[in-house]
Amino acid sequence: PDFWNYLVDSAWLGGRGFKPPNQFVPYYLNGLVPLSFQLPGDARLTEIRERMVGEILDRQANGTSGWLGPDVVDPEDLFSKYPAVEALAQYA
Repeated sequence: PDFWNYLVDSAWLGGRGFKPPNQFVPYYLNGLVPLSFQLPGDARLTEIRERMVGEILDRQANGTSGWLGPDVVDPEDLFSKYPAVEALAQYA
């Protein structure tokens, strides 16, 4: 993920972000979380998982509303939110 700009520069992880769609990090994390737990000996996967989950939770709407992810213009645009919540549920 360190070379793919849709992950590195994602607004989900504090980057400059891209115009919608912003779903790349949530979908990537949705696959990474279970894989990293199935391969506990892979320190790189564990490090990426912990960094991404930590950064998403650290940016959780400044503690005001608890909203996850980058701001969206349309409040009903939850396309990237669902996979992020699913990945966090798998992480828990």
